[in-house]
Amino acid sequence: MLPAFLKHLPLPPASLFLLALFGLAILWWRPRLGRFCMGLALAALYALSTPLVGGALLRGVQVGDALTRFDHDAGAIVVLGAGVTAAAEYGGDTVGSTSLVRLRYAARLNRLSGKPILVTGGWGSDLHLSEGEAMTQALETSFRAEAQWVETQAVNTYENAVSSAAILHPLGITRIYLVTNGWHMRRGIAAFEAAGFEVIPAPTAIHSRARPTLTSLIPNAGSLSASAIAVHEWLGLIWYRLVYF
Repeated sequence: MLPAFLKHLPLPPASLFLLALFGLAILWWRPRLGRFCMGLALAALYALSTPLVGGALLRGVQVGDALTRFDHDAGAIVVLGAGVTAAAEYGGDTVGSTSLVRLRYAARLNRLSGKPILVTGGWGSDLHLSEGEAMTQALETSFRAEAQWVETQAVNTYENAVSSAAILHPLGITRIYLVTNGWHMRRGIAAFEAAGFEVIPAPTAIHSRARPTLTSLIPNAGSLSASAIAVHEWLGLIWYRLVYF
């Protein structure tokens, strides 16, 4: 696995600051190239910070439509973890906001389909609970739902898939609902299909197209975050193709 800081360097805004610093460093002996790099970094930072570009990039990476029927012949609902955070107001570690959105939809899907839930996610940083354990607690306390299987070792999407296969395949379960964010579904499907599953995408937090307005050209932090997520997913897909598939 790559060190955590290396994973952030190719993503905006870190990559753009590096490009600007490179331009500044060579400005004295290659002024034209230096100014170009600095200008490109500034222009890219603006574009990636706008709702117009950030939204388009997020829609470009997401796959799967909202489910409208729940009678598929699936054996389980698999929910992918997305981090654990320390939360004194909850008396200890708990799931982050992204995991919470996924769990909310998994609980709804459980009620509508009657299929059992598998949560998967390993240890995060120095926190005491694994993602799987924190997700189990959140399902029970916040959504009155139960995880039938809890996987606590996987540290990325590919390991989520392999570990889920180790639990479900011996039970004869190879067709699953896969619950994750719409922007993460493309990588999720690739990983779980490589692990031998037939995947029914069950995306949540699907980013929808909005009518362009003047406001969509005003930069904001949320849109920069959306752009970073999209770039992360595309780079993740490339990395998985090179390393795992």
